[in-house]
Amino acid sequence: MENKLLLPTGFKVPGLWMLLIGPLGVCIATSGGLINVYRVIEPTKAWADGSYPYPSEFWQANTLLAYVSLGITVCGFMFFFFSKEKDEFIYRVRLESLQFASTIQIILTFLACIYFLFAEGVAIESMIPSSVTLSAGGFWILYILRYSYIVFFKSKLNSEKQLSK
Repeated sequence: MENKLLLPTGFKVPGLWMLLIGPLGVCIATSGGLINVYRVIEPTKAWADGSYPYPSEFWQANTLLAYVSLGITVCGFMFFFFSKEKDEFIYRVRLESLQFASTIQIILTFLACIYFLFAEGVAIESMIPSSVTLSAGGFWILYILRYSYIVFFKSKLNSEKQLSK
């Protein structure tokens, strides 16, 4: 990959922190939401039956937390995976992983569209968002798996073979 298109090396650590914090916010927003955090912060607000009153802005704040957390996660991916490395091997592995993931993403999107077109009981309105979600998630998963496989497993196997010779 060209150095011009990569972020400086200093973005790697903040990207890692964003990858840790972002999914935590998504988990909080999707599992009971902020009301569970509210129960811990304000335990005296409980009603006599043990339930808690929802704040008036609860659902808006919960939705905002989910969107911001997803944005932080995506930025974390970009910061971590698209920052410069000092090794030329990493540049080559990144480029190959991006090409591999992009190719598979196109195939997955096409197959998902075909499936949703011919699947019974699927609304045509949900076809595009579902296909895009599947292919976008598949892109990042494939990119990370291929990158990790080449960097951590394949390079170790090659170095072990060279040492045994």
